[in-house]
Amino acid sequence: MEIEMSDENLEIPDELKELMLDWKVSIDCRDRAIASVFKAKRAIYYGKLAERANQKFWRKLHELHPETKDGRWIYSFDTETVSRA
Repeated sequence: MEIEMSDENLEIPDELKELMLDWKVSIDCRDRAIASVFKAKRAIYYGKLAERANQKFWRKLHELHPETKDGRWIYSFDTETVSRA
C-alpha cells in the first residue's frame, strides 16, 4: 500500500522538540515585548533567539531526515511530529 505525501509524519528526537519549544517561547516573549513601547531592544533580542532556534531545528532535521530538504514541511506542536504541508 502506498502512503500519500500528506499522511507522512516523521518522529523527531527530544532535542529537536526542545528547539521548537525554545522557538515558540521566544516568539511569545518577542510579541509581548513588541506590545510595550519601551521594550524594542528586548523584542529584537527574542526575535533573534527565535530565528536561531528555528534555523538550528531545520538544519538538524535535514541531517536526520534528508528527505525533508524537498518540499514544504511543518512541525505540529500537538503531535510533536513533522509532516508534509
